[in-house]
Parts: sequence; C-alpha cells; structure tokens
Amino acid sequence: MRCEDISRTHGVFFDVPAQELDQVCNFVQAVILHTQGRGGLRVSSARNFQIWSGSGPTFMTILEELHPTPQALASDRVARISMHSRNPQDFELLLQSGFCVVCSSGCSVREFLCIQMGVCGDYTQIRIQTIFLNGKPVDDLDTAIVHPGDHLAFSAAMPGLVGATMRRGGYYARMRESISLRAPDDTETETGPDCFVRVRLFNFLARELAHVFLRKGLYVGGERFLEFLDHQAPSFFERLGNVRCNDEPVPAMALPDHLAAFRTMEAVNIQDNEELS
Repeated sequence: MRCEDISRTHGVFFDVPAQELDQVCNFVQAVILHTQGRGGLRVSSARNFQIWSGSGPTFMTILEELHPTPQALASDRVARISMHSRNPQDFELLLQSGFCVVCSSGCSVREFLCIQMGVCGDYTQIRIQTIFLNGKPVDDLDTAIVHPGDHLAFSAAMPGLVGATMRRGGYYARMRESISLRAPDDTETETGPDCFVRVRLFNFLARELAHVFLRKGLYVGGERFLEFLDHQAPSFFERLGNVRCNDEPVPAMALPDHLAAFRTMEAVNIQDNEELS
C-alpha cells in the first residue's frame, strides 16, 4: 500500500489494491468513530481514498468552488478531454443529470443562453418553454440574473396542466405566482468574474443542445463520468474521434482506464472540437 501526503487537502492519500479497499475503508471508518468523528474519509476512485484529521474536511472539490481560477482548471485536479463525437446525443443522459459550465457572473439568463453558451435566439424563444433558476420558474429571461453556484434547468414544453402552469409567460403562469422568480428591484447589473453554474437539460433539449454545450465545454465529477463511460456500449467509443486527454492522444476504448489512473482527478472537462476530426 502506498501513502502520499497532499498538502493542499491537509490529508493523506492512499492507493490500495482493489480487493483490499472495502476492508481498509471499514477499518478507517471504525477509527474515525472511535475518535468521536474527529476526522473523515473520502473514496475518490475505485482504488483510492483520502483520510484527514481534525474537526472536519479541509478540502473543497473544484466543482464546489464558485470562482474556479484558470490555474485550478489547468491543474491535475481536472482531466481535460477533447474529442469529436459523431453523435453528440450520446451524452444525453449526462446532460439530463446535470453538469457545470463556466460563465460570467451577473449575466441574465438570456445572455447566458444566447451569448455565452451560443444557443440560437429563436431557439431560446420558441423551443425552451420552461426555465427554473434555483428551483423557481422564470418568466422574464432578461431580469433573471445568474450568480455563482446557481442551478439552471431548461425544458421544452411539458404536457398536462403542470406543464402549462410552469411554462414561461403562459396563460396559467398566474397559478404559480407565489413560487415564481421575482424580478429584482434593480435590474441593471454588470457581469463579473467567471464562475461555475450548474445546468440540467430535460427531455428533447438534452438531445437538441448536446452539440452546443459540448462545443462550449462542460464539467462533471470525475467518478460520475467514469460511471457514465462504464455504461456505454462499444459503439459509443467508436463514434468518438481524435480523443485527447490533457493534450495526449488516447484510444477511445482506453479512455476509462486512462482516467481511472488519475489519482488526483476531481472533475472532467469535456469539449467537442470538430477541428480535431
């Protein structure tokens, strides 16, 4: 078993054989309980885990940071994958379950979609019928302001009375007035530094906008992306061309094993670059 101190987390990073991981984790958890919780355990991959001492964890994963620095995004905490997918809709489930993007804080939802993400204005107006910002239905895209760490959800028209009620600017919108997002008193805002925003795309939008967000580049947790890859058929990897990880060429079929070897990986940046095809 190898042990490595990582000063930035004030913890100790262990690398153990896979068959011993459960036994070791159970032992560490027992020690933590014996010390009245003055410590913690984080399993960070199929073979790696981290323990710390003190009153609680002193680290924050990069996706939990509100304003990730360029240095952090370029560090070994992020595995940077560039590729060209011949079928961006293959990432539909990943986009439905949620991901992070980098945008300028203080922009309106319309600016976020049309200017920063590159979604067509007509598409935004016609196809995106339901929008939630931090769980509140949005009616006015120009007065709804995006802040660091906000959660955005987008959907096409949903069926039934509930769908009609949640539809932005719809006839039944008055029925959910008490939970709708209210316009701030001062709608004049200035965009600020780059920040992470969490996004989910529902129903048809996940398929129709997959190429847009993949070209922009999105971030997901490292373990979550590995789990996503584990559930893909060989045909998924066959449709990926010119895969590179941290600027190094990687065979598409070898991508899961390549990523699993990154002991410090907290997140994955996925970007579709058609110029690589």
